[in-house]
Amino acid sequence: MSFLLIFLINLANFLFIIYIYPYIYFIFKYIGITIYLIQSISHIYTTLINPGIPNKNNYISDNVLQIIYANMKMSGVTFNNYLNCKICNILVNKEDNVVHCDDCDICVKGIF
Repeated sequence: MSFLLIFLINLANFLFIIYIYPYIYFIFKYIGITIYLIQSISHIYTTLINPGIPNKNNYISDNVLQIIYANMKMSGVTFNNYLNCKICNILVNKEDNVVHCDDCDICVKGIF
């Protein structure tokens, strides 16, 4: 989907450059090229970065989670530094600022 969007944007810009660009005042040409380059770089950067989904190694099953809880209670260790999402079955550090997104139905890191 992202590649299709990039293709359509570039096709529209290519047609604009061929047919309309020669008749535009030169200052507006440079402003348009600058805006187009910033837009293209931002789009590529956004598609390549991590959206904030925590590492898959953090996902644990319900059985393992209950065993961890039982072992930590028996040894006197608390979950003060960890959060557990009951929906995703994920155990993460509180410092990662992980929040469950109800719209996406996944946990996302670094929202706040």
